[in-house]
Amino acid sequence: MSYLVLARKYRPQTFEDLVGQEHVARTLQNALKSGRIAHAYLFTGARGVGKTTSARILARALNCASQEGPTPTPCGHCSPCVEIAASSDLDVLEMDAASRTSVDDIRELQKTLAFVPARDRSKVYIVDEVHMLSGSAFNAFLKTLEEPPPHVKFIFATTEPHKIPVTVLSRCQRYDFRLIETAAIAQSLQSILAKEGIAADDDAVRIVAREAAGSMRDALSLMDQAVAFAAGERLEGAEVARVLGIADRRLLFDIGAAIVRRDPRAALEAVAEVARGGHDVVHFSRELLAHLRNLVVVKISSEPGPGSPAAEGGWGGGRLLDAPDSERADLVQQAKDRTLVDLERMFLAFSRAFEEIGRSATPRLLLEMAVARLAHSEPLVPIDELVGRLEALERRLAGGAAPARAAGPRPSPRAQGEAQSAPRPRSIDARALAAAPPLAAAIDRAPPPASRAATEGEPPAAEATGASPAPAPTALAPPTETLREWRAILDRVGAESRVLRSVLEHAAPLEVCPTAVRVTLPPDSLHGRIAIEREKLELLHRAVRAHFGREVPVDVRLAAKDPERPVMSSSELRAVDEARTSAERVRVAEEHPAVRAAMGVFGGAVKSVKTELA
Repeated sequence: MSYLVLARKYRPQTFEDLVGQEHVARTLQNALKSGRIAHAYLFTGARGVGKTTSARILARALNCASQEGPTPTPCGHCSPCVEIAASSDLDVLEMDAASRTSVDDIRELQKTLAFVPARDRSKVYIVDEVHMLSGSAFNAFLKTLEEPPPHVKFIFATTEPHKIPVTVLSRCQRYDFRLIETAAIAQSLQSILAKEGIAADDDAVRIVAREAAGSMRDALSLMDQAVAFAAGERLEGAEVARVLGIADRRLLFDIGAAIVRRDPRAALEAVAEVARGGHDVVHFSRELLAHLRNLVVVKISSEPGPGSPAAEGGWGGGRLLDAPDSERADLVQQAKDRTLVDLERMFLAFSRAFEEIGRSATPRLLLEMAVARLAHSEPLVPIDELVGRLEALERRLAGGAAPARAAGPRPSPRAQGEAQSAPRPRSIDARALAAAPPLAAAIDRAPPPASRAATEGEPPAAEATGASPAPAPTALAPPTETLREWRAILDRVGAESRVLRSVLEHAAPLEVCPTAVRVTLPPDSLHGRIAIEREKLELLHRAVRAHFGREVPVDVRLAAKDPERPVMSSSELRAVDEARTSAERVRVAEEHPAVRAAMGVFGGAVKSVKTELA
């Protein structure tokens, strides 16, 4: 007798035998008990989760001869039950829509609907991969699905329900089959191996269940392959991984340990071992991503907290952790050396790298660089800890105590020399620190920079700051009246064209009065080429005429600044104002006692000040 593969030998024969689809089994059983049987069903879900098997079980339940009517528990021994299981029942027709997609095929099927069943109570049509039917075939099916003969039942199965027209979906009862949990697959495999008299360790079963990715049929096919490799011997996890082409899970822990210890060389050696074994790098990267996720779960479950298992002296994880019991202690040991924030950061960084690895033609190179970056990453100092250190410093200063030197590695001679040459921070008055206003309020109250009116016709002076002053600009600010008139004209231009206004912001106003308007733009510049276009000049003429109430000659020239008396443009004036404001904010921040205290502890200097709106 020829060998029958496990997937066929242990195919479920009753609703109770279905694995992981209890919601479907219960609904169909209750419908059969109450007689609320629909004329069309649609079973959707991934491959190997039990759609076609459930369709056959439903057909047996409708036609079982041991009962006078439909039953939720078909006997499995009568002629209809045996023949339906063997796909030889004349009244149960199975059709593969992938090979019969045309409207002619559907019309041939419709011709058989009028004939009553030869023996069974119902004529059942099981159409697999129904989404493969053509649009015309679906349209031909609509009327039949709406009002089929009373003895006809349709059961459709598909992996892609989104490809089925809504008009067909609305005529069917839809049942969504879920991916089966790894634990449920492993439990079913253990039961089947016991019936077959095959010994296997938990790691071997777990590997097969994980590789099945929610498909019971795939799990049985992989187990068949592993059993054939073992040739009657006990199934070991390492051997199963080898025959299925899966990298040893020890390599996952090796890379995880190298990342946690910040040892990039060890991480790269583990990746090289994966490549030498001929394993799929993308598949291994997916497993590594799951490993990093497990570390996060272990860390969360192990940290004390309200209602956490760790607070009660136990260990958490439970069903959240996708790992066998033999690996959990190693995961806990690996996760304890990093904070939760670090582990979450590593997972997010590698998840972004994994997207690139999956698309790359050289995935090994990207995997190597990803694990090297993770292994080089330094632990982050929590913000709460930094804030606590600053608050403790303020309390010590308020009490008159000198700030304690932070513990850390001894600085290098070069760093010591730089520290000696750098100016020491000024002494801090503890009472001034306590009485100082909040930093944000002090910055908001900083006096505005000197107005341009005070420097009319003179180069804007550089503000005195703690940092080295920027060189004073050589161009001059336009006269106050000229600048006011030019800005009013720009406002009128902006009402019609924001683009032209932004261009003219770079123009230097030489003369703006009721008798003439003269501006210059840099030669060979994009702004200049735009400004001299005819449409742009006409718009500027209209704005000038509207502003002065009369025709005024407008002269727009592309020329370099007059070396004897250069005039600044509006954009240049705005840049000077922003630089002044920034310098003033930095000066105020440097003078604030809290900032001086922080600079005394951490060193450094204030580079910029940013205000966030609440």
